[in-house]
Amino acid sequence: MLCFGLIAFTWSCQDFLDEVNPNEISTENFWQNVADLEAGVNAVYASFRDPDLLNLPIEYHRSDMTFPGFGRPNPTEPVASYFFHLYSAADPAPQRKWAALYKGIFRANQVIEAYDR
Repeated sequence: MLCFGLIAFTWSCQDFLDEVNPNEISTENFWQNVADLEAGVNAVYASFRDPDLLNLPIEYHRSDMTFPGFGRPNPTEPVASYFFHLYSAADPAPQRKWAALYKGIFRANQVIEAYDR
């Protein structure tokens, strides 16, 4: 069994596994001129259009601006967990919000770095 693991480990270090993807847009082959910089700025502004960036239906309930549903004092809507702050890191709505925020920040950082060059 150990011999099989050793053979598999050494066989996995072949050169064909280190191929560069020719379809990938990397920082080495994209940021070449001013048009690329303008496209990057447009991508930063496009990230502001993501509806998950503000996440208004959830944020209203999370910030106590509304009450979820008509069943006072026991709401039955699915957004009640946000009103009572019972959500966790596994909840998809905050994950989508932070993913949208980090995507915009990542794009802006790439534009700033390319502008400095």
